[in-house]
Amino acid sequence: RMQVLREKHPDTIWSTADLATTYHAQGRYEAAEKIKADVLGLRRHVLGKKHPDTLQAMRDLAV
Repeated sequence: RMQVLREKHPDTIWSTADLATTYHAQGRYEAAEKIKADVLGLRRHVLGKKHPDTLQAMRDLAV
C-alpha cells in the first residue's frame, strides 16, 4: 500500500495502525509504540485533531 497509495493515504495509515496492533500483541512494545506515534502524527496532519480516527490513535498510543 505504501508504494501505491503513499504514506498519507487513510488506507495506508489504517494498515500501519494494524501493524502496530500486531506488534503489540506479539510483545514488541517499543516497535508498536513508535508506529503508534507515527500513526497519530499522520492522522493529525491528514485528518485533523478532532477526527474520530485521530482520537482513536491517541487512545491506542495511551494503552
